[in-house]
Amino acid sequence: MFLEVEDVGAAGVEVEDDVTLPSGAEVERLGTMRRDADELWRQVTAETRRTAKRLRAAGVSTHDVGDILGISSTRVAQIEREPVSSESRPG
Repeated sequence: MFLEVEDVGAAGVEVEDDVTLPSGAEVERLGTMRRDADELWRQVTAETRRTAKRLRAAGVSTHDVGDILGISSTRVAQIEREPVSSESRPG
């Protein structure tokens, strides 16, 4: 909290610190959830790339691939231009 006074005591204000931090277990659980989410995101990204390339190879338009996969047609075009080795990279 920010008070625009130089001396809170002189202003008649008493500050009571009552902060409750999450338990170590909660923080650890959140860390695990974040790692799991990151791994899932890498899997989704890789599968999106593979599927976009398969659809384009089958003759589906860039626009339609974007609609089907829920990504922009610009992203579909970027995926098409990526070298094959990029499929192992996250993101």
